[in-house]
Amino acid sequence: MKRLSILLLLSALVFAQSCKSDKKAEEETKTAANDTLPVNSATKSQIAALPGVESENTAGTPAPMPNDALIFGMKDATIVWIGSKSTGSTHTGTLKGKSGSVAYKDGTIVAGNIEIDMKSLSSTDLTGKDKAKLEGHLKSSEFFDIEKYPTAKFEIVKISPLDANTERTASMKSLVKLTNMMTGNLTIKGVTRSVTVPVNINLKATSVKITSSMFGIDRSLWGVNYDIGTISGAVKEAIVDDRISLQLNFEGVKAAK
Repeated sequence: MKRLSILLLLSALVFAQSCKSDKKAEEETKTAANDTLPVNSATKSQIAALPGVESENTAGTPAPMPNDALIFGMKDATIVWIGSKSTGSTHTGTLKGKSGSVAYKDGTIVAGNIEIDMKSLSSTDLTGKDKAKLEGHLKSSEFFDIEKYPTAKFEIVKISPLDANTERTASMKSLVKLTNMMTGNLTIKGVTRSVTVPVNINLKATSVKITSSMFGIDRSLWGVNYDIGTISGAVKEAIVDDRISLQLNFEGVKAAK
């Protein structure tokens, strides 16, 4: 009888722990639509629920910089990234802009570009030897191959406003106050594809800030494949998710004439 009571008690504890885990997973799902995730503590379920980006094989034609436009030169630019594994663990980090500018005319941003320094790739969730190991791995030929492709690039093709009558789809739910949809050419490892992302544009007399919502891309479409080494490519690809989540941040200041 005593043994039966112990077994019943253990069963009750296991059941309670299971309910607790289910409740935690449900809470993660409810908050997953937030695109400004804590960069050092994003969960796999939150990352998986981020909106995917519209991506086309054919790149668009970059908008030309008008001669009579107001130019904002890059003061700062950061790309936040989040990657995950099939095990559920995640890694987060940043990339820095190398150069860039945007053009303003007739009440809107009409053109722009940013060159991304791939050598600036940094992990923000690790320290010490673990940080150095991950950064070295991502910079190697197994991933971004920064010696061969030291820069990436984003070029604006067009920006259209979001007004009160624009239908807000699930992919536009955001903690960033979205004002526009931005279509541009994203070039990584020499591969250029057209992407469309929702953004916030904060324009002032002498400065501009452009912040995208966080969105997911399939890294394999840009040739970022983890498929060499002693472990077979199929096994490696199963360990490392194809999806990378990004957030683009650009800050510009009015250029001197």
